Amino acid sequence: MYLYHVTTDKKINDIIKDKKLKGFNWSKGWRDIKVKIKYPHRLFINIDENLLNGPDANLVSIFRVCAWRYERVAIDEAGQYNNVAGPTKYNVLRFTDENIELEGFNHSIDDLAKKNGIEDPASLYWLVERNDDELSNSGIPFDKIQILSGDQWISLANV
Repeated sequence: MYLYHVTTDKKINDIIKDKKLKGFNWSKGWRDIKVKIKYPHRLFINIDENLLNGPDANLVSIFRVCAWRYERVAIDEAGQYNNVAGPTKYNVLRFTDENIELEGFNHSIDDLAKKNGIEDPASLYWLVERNDDELSNSGIPFDKIQILSGDQWISLANV
């Protein structure tokens, strides 16, 4: 099954440079927020509490990749972002659930995503790594990712 990830040109350049789409450090953002409402995924909150009680505490983080399950929803979301983002351009990437799971990411439904009355329109793919960087070490190889260009999907490896 294809999944659809909305991201910026800058992040696409990072994917091409790193040769993979890496997960974003959810734990670091959560732990740094004084009023903890920005990224309140319930599953992650529980996992992070367990990590903080473990022997590695702040050396271990949850990394996540958010993905829409429906192409039209992702395209609409990118369009909405582009209408308000100023000079930042948003694009839609796609990859398969198999490709992200092969890299060790776990799947759960995004408990915050609601879109046009669609039930469970988004997924969270996540993993725990001994890493406190902004991005995970693991990620989807960029040759397994496509970008929407006009009305055609092209390999990110060919961009």
